Amino acid sequence: MEKKRRQNIIVSNNPAVWKHFPRSIRVPGSPLDVMREVRDRVHRGWRLTGHPLMGSIRLLRNPYRSVVLDSPETEMNSAALLQVEDAYWRLSRVAFDTAQAASLSDYQFVDRELLKAMIKVKGES
Repeated sequence: MEKKRRQNIIVSNNPAVWKHFPRSIRVPGSPLDVMREVRDRVHRGWRLTGHPLMGSIRLLRNPYRSVVLDSPETEMNSAALLQVEDAYWRLSRVAFDTAQAASLSDYQFVDRELLKAMIKVKGES
């Protein structure tokens, strides 16, 4: 029996992630827009590879969000859907930082590095 090849995708609103991972799904807009895209894909069977709210509580204000999804299954994963819905709810109650360009590039960097670290850890497991 042939093993199904896994396919990962990154859903992000972060230009630094788009540059580093050019095949990522580009979502213009806020982290809420990213969560809506992720939620729609989870409904179609895609699975979360990591938690959609990586980082600390302070990073909830980060205006950039990147989420990794793994190959779709035949049915929706309700635990993943609950995580995404919870992430959306938490993010909807936060005022995202819209600081000056220098701070925004810092936020982009932090989001990209958290993503790279999560991908590395998942690749080793």
